[in-house]
Amino acid sequence: MTPEWIAFIAEECERDERGPIATGLFSGHLESDDGTFGEFIETPLTVAEALRWGRARTERVVVRVAGEEYYSAGRIPGIEPPLDETRRLDRRRPAGWESRYS
Repeated sequence: MTPEWIAFIAEECERDERGPIATGLFSGHLESDDGTFGEFIETPLTVAEALRWGRARTERVVVRVAGEEYYSAGRIPGIEPPLDETRRLDRRRPAGWESRYS
């Protein structure tokens, strides 16, 4: 049986004295339904670039935005809510950290 692949894409974070910073850059990898790992994103990408990377390799793409839940962004929807691709995901404080220590 041929394994089915899922692209997992996640936003990278940094920290400073005020807490986490979402970078707006995404890393990712392919993982099969039998737990085998495939390709990895070698250099962090924008969300649009990371989505193109994942969609070019598989029909199921799952995205984790920093400080939030998982979203579905592939041609085959998952159980996750769909990713709003119109959102700006630039460098910022994750949800809940925006006004701390300001």
